[in-house]
Amino acid sequence: MKPDIEYYLFEKYAIKKRPFFTYLPNYNKIPLKSFLGKIFYKLKRRRKGFPGWPIEKSIDLKRNEKVKWPNNKKYAVCLTHDVDTKRGIKNIRLFYDLEKKYGLKSTYFIVAKNLMFTDFLKKIEKEGYEIACHGYSHDNKLAYLKKEKIRNRLKKCRELMKEFNVKGFRAPSLLTSDSLYSVMPSFFSYDSSVPDTDPFLLDSPDRGCCTVFPFMRNKLVVIPITVPMDSSLILARYKPEEIYRIWLEKISYIKKNRGVINIVTHAENCFSSNKEMLDIYERLLKKIKKDKRIWAATMNELAEFWKNR
Repeated sequence: MKPDIEYYLFEKYAIKKRPFFTYLPNYNKIPLKSFLGKIFYKLKRRRKGFPGWPIEKSIDLKRNEKVKWPNNKKYAVCLTHDVDTKRGIKNIRLFYDLEKKYGLKSTYFIVAKNLMFTDFLKKIEKEGYEIACHGYSHDNKLAYLKKEKIRNRLKKCRELMKEFNVKGFRAPSLLTSDSLYSVMPSFFSYDSSVPDTDPFLLDSPDRGCCTVFPFMRNKLVVIPITVPMDSSLILARYKPEEIYRIWLEKISYIKKNRGVINIVTHAENCFSSNKEMLDIYERLLKKIKKDKRIWAATMNELAEFWKNR
């Protein structure tokens, strides 16, 4: 018997292993970036297996989604930022200034334990930007805790982020588990912790939900990350111009399929808070702004639309 669509959407085919550094007291104190860079560089030359990368077509051909996006738009775009550190929170202004320049809004996934500068964050929230949750801390242990401990951590997130109308979640390093997904609906209405395809994740070399459209899981709207993440590409030693080319290639495919362009950039200096990466991000914003067929939405706006369609 052939597996059903949920077998792929829920990544049941993937062989996941808990990364060794999630057992450490504080993985940030080891030279992990250099170590991961070597691994990702090798994965860059990986076999051409399933799912394909940066494009996997098979499941969307089976699902055959025909979405009528708001205002007769042809496809959707969400600009999202993972803010892993306190330094990253300071760098939010770099992305905010660019997005405001082009009249676009984004969603910032912030680690609850690091929350600071609430005056500025409240300001941008009032302007229509979204604040979402990127876990209680970025120690990458959340997915591997027992359910009650997962629940306790998410309670802490809610307490720390109570000033904001937080609806969404993205797991640190995109490390997820069935236990995490069983607890999440009690705290959030949508999740964005899964790529459509990604050979560079820390728990498996072959992961992804294989679709560029949202789907439902345990009453959650799951919005896949559909454009390769800046962090993965940088660690795999792609240069900014190569990253830009990969982004455009994937976005072109998503447009043809009228799906969701979900872009992730990280607010840390080693990823996208530097001149070279901000330059290509601005070039991308220009293209998005010029395309009148795009529905540009925050993640929560997209989740609400999908839930009610």
